[in-house]
Amino acid sequence: MNAASIKERSNIWQSDLDKMSPIPLYHQIEIILEREIRIGNIQQHQKLPTEIELCKIFNVSRSVIRQAIISLRDKGLVWRSPGKGTFVTARKFSLHTLQGLKGFYQAVESAGNYPKSQVLEKFTLSVSGKIAQALDVPENSSAFFINRLRFIDDEPFLISRTYLPLQQIPAQLFEEDLENQSLYALLEEKYGYEISHSQRAIEAAVANKKEARLLSINPGDALIQTRTITYYKNGSPFEYDLGLHRGDRARFEIKVYRNEEERLKLHLTR
Repeated sequence: MNAASIKERSNIWQSDLDKMSPIPLYHQIEIILEREIRIGNIQQHQKLPTEIELCKIFNVSRSVIRQAIISLRDKGLVWRSPGKGTFVTARKFSLHTLQGLKGFYQAVESAGNYPKSQVLEKFTLSVSGKIAQALDVPENSSAFFINRLRFIDDEPFLISRTYLPLQQIPAQLFEEDLENQSLYALLEEKYGYEISHSQRAIEAAVANKKEARLLSINPGDALIQTRTITYYKNGSPFEYDLGLHRGDRARFEIKVYRNEEERLKLHLTR
């Protein structure tokens, strides 16, 4: 936020602060700054005014400003870089709910964003161990491997390493464009396969040097790792996917029901 925009907004901020209110000053300032962030007047990655500047704008002590900033940080709205200042956190993207099953392209487009993929590698290989077990195929069975870097609005978001057993996919898939279309939509709409459900495990991970370079983050930064097995309607697994999502950009949502009856009732009333 530059000096001109600070001056432009500061009069509004000052008028919104009520020093006679029983609401603590730090909480009022927190609400004002949170509003500015959420409506985009202070944009993601943008630096907040310094504590001294905010003290002058609101005519309050530094301890009040610090408490407001701490509250914003606890909400995940800002982060502090020692020696550089406080910055607005990049907004997280809810790519999946654990109850929903959408391909990357479908999920991103339905949220109004622009998806893109870059195929880093694709070749056939033999799978064994946990991957063969997940795909329910014999040891050393042949699979089609696709390693993709996936973007949301031109920002790297996810590394997707996908294994597809050859007996469960059309041979023509090798020649298909896997950068500009959904794999799920391709299998269903062009080849007539029926996709039913998936099983997904989520855990924390950290980026190595290669992963960090691809995702435009730092080595050691947090990742959200997913391991997904996806099934056709006949119950056959056709995909094992290892996903590495940027921890600062991805969010997973979970719907929790009191019991199975409530889940079915809500599903049927939609």
